Amino acid sequence: MKDFALLAHYFHFDTDYIMQMPHAQYLSYIKQARVMELEKTEEGREYLDKAKRYLNPRKDADLSAIRKLSGYSASEKGGESS
Repeated sequence: MKDFALLAHYFHFDTDYIMQMPHAQYLSYIKQARVMELEKTEEGREYLDKAKRYLNPRKDADLSAIRKLSGYSASEKGGESS
């Protein structure tokens, strides 16, 4: 019920509309409302900044950084013994 009150407060939805909402949409609105709550305080904004740093948007490995590591060789096959 706390989440219903949160949606009603931020988005002015009534209970019937919330009950008919698809689950994925409901979760999306809950997430948005909680983020808006966190943005109200300095501590909440710091938490959101830290959370964004933990979500790494890179999909590919940084091969140049890997090659700079000592002991790395492109010709070695990991996990296989000769």
